[in-house]
Amino acid sequence: MMKIGYVIICTTILTLIFSAVITNAEFYKDAENKQHVSIKIKKGWNLVPAYLADSIWGGSWWTLPQLSGESVKVVYLLNPIDKKYILDTSYLGSEVYKEEISTDKKSLLDKAGKDKELLSNLFFSAFWIYSKEDVNIDKIVGEGEIKGTVLEALNGDTMYKGWNFFSITPDLLGYKKLNSIKNDCKITKIVEWNVFTQSWDIGNVPDILEQEILADTAAVGQVVVIKVAENCKLKSEESITAPPPSLPT
Repeated sequence: MMKIGYVIICTTILTLIFSAVITNAEFYKDAENKQHVSIKIKKGWNLVPAYLADSIWGGSWWTLPQLSGESVKVVYLLNPIDKKYILDTSYLGSEVYKEEISTDKKSLLDKAGKDKELLSNLFFSAFWIYSKEDVNIDKIVGEGEIKGTVLEALNGDTMYKGWNFFSITPDLLGYKKLNSIKNDCKITKIVEWNVFTQSWDIGNVPDILEQEILADTAAVGQVVVIKVAENCKLKSEESITAPPPSLPT
């Protein structure tokens, strides 16, 4: 009997993973037709998309100024190359975030400024945030901020061997399936952090790749954690390799 119950629970988790049922994000347009991503940060650990942060080079050193030091206990970044967490000291012991940067964080961002592949990974990455209470953050994510200035320049997100954070942006909705953007990446595992249970939801890779999760606006703002066998690149645009039509005789 316990075995049957276990199977039912696992099936339910696979059905719910990456669905609106467990989402803590919302994508909407305001009265001026501006795109917003709103995240409901819950008490405990949260994965928040990095593209909601202020610009890396805008003087804010890649921070989320919407967060208060009174609510946020710690913030960590992931170095995608060595898979080590970097403590973000901008939020420690302050009522609001401080304009300072740790040596490890500065080193990572300086390297990203010279390495397009690392920059692409960081743009689609996420922050680990531990909050002492429920907090909402909301950011306008216009075409110019994401697609116009970033996606076209990066031409695909770099995945480094092992685990990578991958935040879903509004511009990915047209692809419908993760299979449409995985390119030559050999994806071995896919998980998502469930803020409500404070645990990992583990998905079946073939099933998740074929689900039309990128066809639903509920996916925007979600962070998918992907494990790949080797360094590879996701594709951001359809590539056309066939020759053009031949001239008439």
